[in-house]
Amino acid sequence: MLERLSRNCPILLLLALLGSWAALPMGCGSEPADDDDDDSTVADDDDDSTPPVEPLADIIGVFNLTNVVQSESSSYIDFSGAFGSFAGIETETLSPAAYLGTFNYSADAPYWRHDLGGFPIPAEGESVIVNLFEYFPWAPAEQQWWDGGPRIGLGNFLTSRLDLEDVSAYQVDDPLSPGAAAWYSGGTLDWQNPGGADVVAAIFEHGVALPFAANLLQPSPGATGTHPAAHDLQVTWAPALDGASVSVALLRNNELAYIASVTDSGSHTIPGAVLHDEFGPGPVEIILSRTLGNQLEHPQGQVLVRAREERRATLDLLPDVVLAPAWGEPGQTVNAVLHWYTGGLDASTTVEIGQINSEGGIDPDGVTVAALVPDPNDSSRADLQIQVGFGTTTGPRDIRISTDGSSTTLPAGFAVLDLMPSDDCGSATAMTALLPGSYTSSTAGLQNSLAAGFSCLPWSLNGSDAVYRIHLEAGDTLVASMLQPEPADGALVLLSACADPASAVACADGTFSGEEEVLSHTAASSGEYFLVVDSYVSSVNGASSSPFTLELVITSHPLQPGWIVPGESRSFTLTGESPWSSSLAASDIDLGSGITSQSVAPGSSPETVTIQATAAAGAALGSRDISVNNGGATSLEFPEALWVTGWPVYDNCAAASAAAPVAPGLSTGYAVQTSSSINAVSCLPWASPGPEVLLPLDLSAGSPIDITVTSAEDTQLYILSDCNLPESCIAEAAVDDGIEGDVEFISGWTPETSGRYYLVIDLYANPADPLSAWAYDLELSVQ
Repeated sequence: MLERLSRNCPILLLLALLGSWAALPMGCGSEPADDDDDDSTVADDDDDSTPPVEPLADIIGVFNLTNVVQSESSSYIDFSGAFGSFAGIETETLSPAAYLGTFNYSADAPYWRHDLGGFPIPAEGESVIVNLFEYFPWAPAEQQWWDGGPRIGLGNFLTSRLDLEDVSAYQVDDPLSPGAAAWYSGGTLDWQNPGGADVVAAIFEHGVALPFAANLLQPSPGATGTHPAAHDLQVTWAPALDGASVSVALLRNNELAYIASVTDSGSHTIPGAVLHDEFGPGPVEIILSRTLGNQLEHPQGQVLVRAREERRATLDLLPDVVLAPAWGEPGQTVNAVLHWYTGGLDASTTVEIGQINSEGGIDPDGVTVAALVPDPNDSSRADLQIQVGFGTTTGPRDIRISTDGSSTTLPAGFAVLDLMPSDDCGSATAMTALLPGSYTSSTAGLQNSLAAGFSCLPWSLNGSDAVYRIHLEAGDTLVASMLQPEPADGALVLLSACADPASAVACADGTFSGEEEVLSHTAASSGEYFLVVDSYVSSVNGASSSPFTLELVITSHPLQPGWIVPGESRSFTLTGESPWSSSLAASDIDLGSGITSQSVAPGSSPETVTIQATAAAGAALGSRDISVNNGGATSLEFPEALWVTGWPVYDNCAAASAAAPVAPGLSTGYAVQTSSSINAVSCLPWASPGPEVLLPLDLSAGSPIDITVTSAEDTQLYILSDCNLPESCIAEAAVDDGIEGDVEFISGWTPETSGRYYLVIDLYANPADPLSAWAYDLELSVQ
């Protein structure tokens, strides 16, 4: 048994594991023979022979080589697996490395890639439904195993020694960027691995067979189609004579999975009961795979290598009732198509649209079905003519379908709108920019054109989305409130560049199904912004319902900036609704108690003036009303236009970097007109889409710092060594242990190097009142 392997011989180690322990030369971890009595001239000298190695288990290593073809233009290869004490492993599980894999030299937590096969494979002819987040299939018995050190690098690959509670294993993985073209049957695999040994070649020298292509015919691979959740789904493919095992999987969000092991007949039917009852409406992914197993002999057990070829397609599972279009304007006659996939539409069918009353009936509420014409060739389809009366109240309506002996109700299945759906950037640009007010609209029938890559959300929004244009001036604060009825889980995103998720300047997705989302943002610059109305789709709630209500409030802040620190002098820009008097003097401007207006000058436009003012050192903290005598008998009033704050309000890196460092002390800060420029940092496990304040600190190495913050809001507290790099967050100086009203503190953190640091007081979510300053008490001390 090897006691320890040299870190200088990692590839020799892998070759030895795949072939024979004799592959290891002297000095690479093998124990030297007892040379005291060695006589090399004696042919049968026992000291010259290698003692037999005791087997550890039937299977000591499991590897998976997967050719993933998501579309004709998107294909990659994944190589993953593990060596270890696999005596108790369920070898039917396709990919243990989906659980055991880690990406970097410091990671200890498993990285799960369920979509690459980290799920159970049932016996042929059987199927399973499993929650992949709860599935952990094995608990190997503890056995002695070799020790190659905590981490061994193999070029672009990583061999990791994992000591979990019930698993001791070594794993080789390259799960994200394998750098290989997809293979083809009968071809060779060219795996480029610059800077390291060719790990795959070591396995292929032992004759690993590749399966034929998984030729998925229906659903169409690489495309997104639709299918009623209530109907059986037939998956078809081209059979092949390669002896591969075939599986059909249905996945939603890498969470809920249906897996069937099937004969290579070219067809498998997923029951409608599974689609309807287990998954429900919403997007799913179909995966057809062909797998060939290869067992490589080893003195201590067999190494199981599986080559897997797969094709993928996506489907949008439809609800029981689908109406398109599912909306109309007051005074409009709507010609729509109705599908009832769990019933039958015929001459006896009645359709009512309205509000359900206390007796269980339907009140038309201005919406009537004037005609219903069943499709003679499709009992699930009918044409409807819907009349929306003039003056009809906007909002969602329920749909009830009744036929002989049965009925069904679709909550919020139709909506009366006063804002037309806008499916993309072209529609949003063509429409008039939305003004403040209340709107009712719908995402029914719209595409999911914006889903992932939002700069302020770490997850995807997979519902249908609508896009609207909004114009904001610098300093304007937008507050957008959106409500989508259950089962929808609505979300809002504000983009500075349409169709570019990375340009998101604000996001709101902090509530759950049927709850209101509120997005707030203070514009740093004037221009066009694009509001995306979207929704989060999960395996629990399924697809979103279509209607939503949207309320927009845009507040123009007359004074920029809206804050001053006691003892500070600074200039302000005051904007009015009409031109200022040419005779306006400093004495005409009252900035409130403790603040003196010293001079005034014309601004960049007739409606703006520049004011130079000073706050007294003892000025009381809090808001000030501003009044201006603009040459008339009546003063102009600007309530709460200026705040005296104990801490400066820098909410972007440019301002914080240019400012002088803050001094230690205890005071109340008022965060005025703040937005979120930092949406996530590396040292906190969750996002921080709320606004933040950045305070520059000049610290000396070895000087401990104590920080305590208290607020009615849910605060996060952390320190950055580089204001522009969220990944520079210092783990020992980051905390988010409480909720609203709780104290957060950093105690005794000591910088290792002297220099400029940035203390960030961040909010987990938008403040309770996005249009007012949010307050916090901060105590900062440096020893």
